[in-house]
Amino acid sequence: MIKFGINLVDLAMINLKTKLNKTELKKIKTLYKRSFPKCERKPFAMILRSCAEQKGEIYAVYKNAKFVGLCVSLISSGAVLIDYLAILPKFKAQKIGGAVLSNLMQIYKDKAIFCEIESTENVSENSLKFKRKRFYLKNGLFDTGIKISLWGVKMELLSNRKNAKFDEYFKIYTYAYGANFNPKIKQI
Repeated sequence: MIKFGINLVDLAMINLKTKLNKTELKKIKTLYKRSFPKCERKPFAMILRSCAEQKGEIYAVYKNAKFVGLCVSLISSGAVLIDYLAILPKFKAQKIGGAVLSNLMQIYKDKAIFCEIESTENVSENSLKFKRKRFYLKNGLFDTGIKISLWGVKMELLSNRKNAKFDEYFKIYTYAYGANFNPKIKQI
């Protein structure tokens, strides 16, 4: 268990790659399905397989011993993709997501960190897509200017490094899922 957060009393992240508890897994899967549109979700079995092969990690986030969120990451030798980060709606606006992101940046401090977000092109600043981007930028990630198509969904690539390259990001998927997954990702 990783405890963190100065002003977030008893906030913890538990890495489930070594301990897949059915109850925790059910909570994570439910939040995953509710938080991300179907077009952005990878098959959950694929995520679990990458964790079993130690190419990914799932974190359950707890506040005062109560499940409040999840994080799924894919890991290669030099880079990490924060694939999914979600906080239960009733716990949003409590700075939990920012604390989780800060903690992940410490855990993976020696790696390039990437995050995909839906395209914010032609959306208002009040849209959920734009607010999501603002959250990540406020919490230490940069807009790389790289646009991608992931399973046909137009996305933007954020990173903890201003000079991050598409190839670094692409290698994460190649490592985690093999060459068969590659046609599903294109730089646009």
